[in-house]
Amino acid sequence: MIHLEIVEKNKFLYMPENLGECDNDQYANMAKLIWMAKEQKISRFQLRDLGVYSLLRLRKKNKDWDEKSENLYRFSLIVDNFFEFDEEDNFLNVKLDYIKNHLPNYKLFRKYYGPEDGFNDVNFGQYMDGLEEYIYYTNTGDLNSLRMLFSIFYLPAGEKYNFRTSKKRSLGLFRFVDIRHLYGFYLFFASMQTYVLSGVINVMGNDIDLSLIFESDPNPKFTSDIVGTGMRSVLSELAESQVFGPYAGVEETNMWRVLSRLYELKKKDLDEEKRNKNDTPRA
Repeated sequence: MIHLEIVEKNKFLYMPENLGECDNDQYANMAKLIWMAKEQKISRFQLRDLGVYSLLRLRKKNKDWDEKSENLYRFSLIVDNFFEFDEEDNFLNVKLDYIKNHLPNYKLFRKYYGPEDGFNDVNFGQYMDGLEEYIYYTNTGDLNSLRMLFSIFYLPAGEKYNFRTSKKRSLGLFRFVDIRHLYGFYLFFASMQTYVLSGVINVMGNDIDLSLIFESDPNPKFTSDIVGTGMRSVLSELAESQVFGPYAGVEETNMWRVLSRLYELKKKDLDEEKRNKNDTPRA
C-alpha cells in the first residue's frame, strides 16, 4: 500500500499496489475495468488512468487530476503493478496472488453469500463444477459460463449447493448481476487456482505440494485444460475406493480434504514406481 499526501489540499490518499490490497469497492471497480480492457472496450492506457480515479476515489472533473497532469501519469504507473508484461512491454496477465474473497456477498432482492477466504468452505463437487465453467469462460468468453461460475458459489444463507438450482438461477435472476461481481469472482477463482498449483501450501496442518497431483511430465506446464480433463474420472475413482463414501459423498467432501487425499495417492503411486524401478535387476 502506498500512502500519498496532497499538501496543498491537506489530504491523504491510499493507493493499493495490487488487487490483493484493494478494499471491496476498489476490487469490484478494478475488476470491471480489467474486464473492459479484456473485451477491448478500453485501451491499456485508459485502464491505467481510469484505475487511478477508481482506486483513489477521485472525481473525473477535478482539474488537479486531468489526463494531462503529472500526478495522474505518475500514479497510473502504479496501476501497472497490477499486471505482468513481457520484455517488450506487452500485456501478459493480471497478477493473482491473493486468497481473500473481496466480494463476500451480493444483494439482489436477498443476500447471496460467496465462499470464505481460501475456499475453506467449498466442497469438491462445487469446486469441480466451478472449474469446468472457469475453463470454458477462459477459453470462450461466454458470459453464460461466467454467470454460472458465480451462481455455483453464491448461495442464500443455509442453502446446500445443487447444480440444477444454480443453473436455473444463472439463467434467471443472476442475468442481472453486475459485471463487477461476475468478473471479480472470476479473478478470485483464478487466483485460487494459481494458489493450488503454484507450490507448497498447508492442508490440514501439513505442508504439501498439490501441484504433484497434476503433473504429467518431468517439467509440467500447468494449464486449465490439464486440470479440468481428469476431474470427473478422479471423482469416480475416489467413489470406488469408498474413501469418502459413494459418489455423492466425494462431491460433498471439503475440497481441501479431497485434494490432500489425491496428493497422498499420487505420492504413493510415484514412490511405488520408484521402488519398482530400483528393484529391477540390471542386465
